[in-house]
Amino acid sequence: ENVPYITTTYGRIEPGHAMNEFYGYVAQGVFHNQKEVDDYEATVKSGDFQAAPGRIRYKDLNGDGVIDANDRQYIGSPYAKFNYGFNLSANFMGFDASVFFSGVYGNKIFNEDIKYSELNLFASNFNTRVLDAWTPANPNSNLAALQETLTNDEGRTSTYFVESGSYLKIKSIQIGYTIPKRVHGIKNIRFYLQGENLFTFTKYTGMDPESVNTSPLNKGVDFQGMLYPHSKSINFGLNLNF
Repeated sequence: ENVPYITTTYGRIEPGHAMNEFYGYVAQGVFHNQKEVDDYEATVKSGDFQAAPGRIRYKDLNGDGVIDANDRQYIGSPYAKFNYGFNLSANFMGFDASVFFSGVYGNKIFNEDIKYSELNLFASNFNTRVLDAWTPANPNSNLAALQETLTNDEGRTSTYFVESGSYLKIKSIQIGYTIPKRVHGIKNIRFYLQGENLFTFTKYTGMDPESVNTSPLNKGVDFQGMLYPHSKSINFGLNLNF
């Protein structure tokens, strides 16, 4: 049987697109007030979700006036346009320093953690971002209102969860000093201080844009219940040459 595409949990596998490219609804923030809901429903029927202040607003992509499965499209590729890295080093009067940078550009991450830490899908710890979630007293927020049950299936795959995965990370910094003369028969003594994963520059709101799923069917999905961020570390060392 000639199947035009294969549906996966977060995307599709289809000729002409990246492997398991994310596929879903286009979210346009949330409804801030009842007037926005009324204006929306004057031309678009909610379909299988309930439009209300504080709820996610979905775009009617095909213009048929109903929000349903036909209003989905490709919403981001988990594959970076390019990966890069570079190293800088210098030496001066016994001191030495080196810095290693690495990063990626142009990929998207499906931040699955938002479902569990902001939408109350399960009884779990919340992200501090929920302190700015929509409420009647905070109507201009673009974060969905908290609710006890997801009656609108707002955990569905949509751009609400898709974020830029581009980042620049300082993977390693090392600073050292070598004593310039023999000490008690030791030819060379070098002290050094080294840090790993100290700084990450990114717009991604999750814990670590580098620590996401790499399996083909879940590539680019970040669910920290199963994945752990790269840890920061600082080490002190001593090298001796006899």
